[in-house]
Amino acid sequence: MERNPIPSPLDDLYWQDEILQVMYWLLGEGFADKVTVSDLRRFLEADPGVLAQNLEHLHVIDLLERAGPAYVLTEVGKEEAKRRFVDEFRPFLGRNGHGECSEDCWCNDPDHAGEACPSTVHESQLRPESGIGAGL
Repeated sequence: MERNPIPSPLDDLYWQDEILQVMYWLLGEGFADKVTVSDLRRFLEADPGVLAQNLEHLHVIDLLERAGPAYVLTEVGKEEAKRRFVDEFRPFLGRNGHGECSEDCWCNDPDHAGEACPSTVHESQLRPESGIGAGL
């Protein structure tokens, strides 16, 4: 029987990076503002213990906060997750970050002043259930 190797610090950095990017993407798309280990396993093929350990580490360093059995990005966590997401997906993105509109977006037209921009997701637009696939 083969043993699983003990994760290295580089493995942990990899999973923390992946977790933050998935959480940022889910938030930006309006799919979820909080995640559990089982939510992450839908996107990341990792042992649940590895994900749980790294979620907890991200909590300890104040990038995530607990919300019952789930975790939520803190304000600092959102900025860090955004940086990592943009670094990873820069070649595939337009000029703006995920969930941000561009200068030529219709919402910058004075005729649309005060209207919500469909390119930007605000917390008020997230489904109240906040779980992945909730309400689908």
